[in-house]
Amino acid sequence: MNNICNEKVNDFLSHFRTREVEERKRIRDEFLRKSGLSYPAWYSKMTRKSFSPLELDVLGKICGKEFL
Repeated sequence: MNNICNEKVNDFLSHFRTREVEERKRIRDEFLRKSGLSYPAWYSKMTRKSFSPLELDVLGKICGKEFL
């Protein structure tokens, strides 16, 4: 399970990093609004690759992509 989650996080990060800056801001801001997390928490999750399965589901809906 944990290995699958790590693969999904890596898939999201790859997708996120290939987007234009404005699209990255939109994804980040929408995720923060929906999750209630703070701006620093977002970057902590990005650097630690610590998104939960539920957070990845939300990010998938925001991005219109299922992360595998």
